[in-house]
Amino acid sequence: MTAQELLAVEGIDKTSIGVGHTLSLHAKLDKHLRSGDDSRVRDYLIVIRCIWPNLDVCPIDVGILKKAVKFLKLKGWKIYLHENHDDRISQYIRRT
Repeated sequence: MTAQELLAVEGIDKTSIGVGHTLSLHAKLDKHLRSGDDSRVRDYLIVIRCIWPNLDVCPIDVGILKKAVKFLKLKGWKIYLHENHDDRISQYIRRT
């Protein structure tokens, strides 16, 4: 799946992301972190990466992003968010 396909499935228009979408993504990521659902945490991190390729400008709290990455690493996932895998998004976060 490509980044464009994922955003279309999620119903997200990358050019018109508002505060509501940002808060919703933050809340869902936090919810899945608390429940320990590594698959959904992975999914939401990939969605966030597809919307904001430069995570330095991502409006979602950097603390929760760091917690999510740490959580996934502890669950055995390798993180490649700094690379561009928009043509095959499954490569952003892979099992070790």
